[in-house]
Amino acid sequence: MPDANVIIESYELNVWHTLLERVTVLVPSIIAADESLFFYPEHQKIPDAINLRCLAESNKIEIIEASNEEFREIYSFFDRSFIGQIHAGESEALGLLYCRPHLEHHFCSSDAAAIKAFAMLGLC
Repeated sequence: MPDANVIIESYELNVWHTLLERVTVLVPSIIAADESLFFYPEHQKIPDAINLRCLAESNKIEIIEASNEEFREIYSFFDRSFIGQIHAGESEALGLLYCRPHLEHHFCSSDAAAIKAFAMLGLC
């Protein structure tokens, strides 16, 4: 489960297509709907290769959404000052992985607070 930075960086490093071919990529709904849309604002569009909605429609990725209960679980686990450092899309990914252990997916983020939360939840 990558965050937006990982998707954008893998695209810029020209490895995004290889990832899509080799692994099943689950993307939290908040990242698909919001966070990844900030890429290339000067072009007024998202590059087709990382247009997550189109990739989901063509079954190249799966967009997955956390329930309100899963969000509450994650937000109740941490102190408000700490969870406030984590982006909503990463919180959603953490909620999905913590509350749905059967997903058996990996979390990939470059955000220090999200990585700390992942460890605190015992997901590593």
